[in-house]
Amino acid sequence: WVRAARSGICRLDAELGGVVKKGEALGVISDAFGDPQATVKARVDGVVVGHRLNPLVNQGDALVHIGVPNG
Repeated sequence: WVRAARSGICRLDAELGGVVKKGEALGVISDAFGDPQATVKARVDGVVVGHRLNPLVNQGDALVHIGVPNG
């Protein structure tokens, strides 16, 4: 899982089933005024197999689940 680096309002651009590369931006966490505070990035190459639906996040919350293919 990719986890929230800070608390705020999360907008994810990652789509279920989407292929992502390590370091790719998956979304952004903003403060209550809408100012971007942190970019959510993929930590591994893989496929998005799950993601959070609630936009309100606390630091450490799971945001995006990336499946890593074997082989």
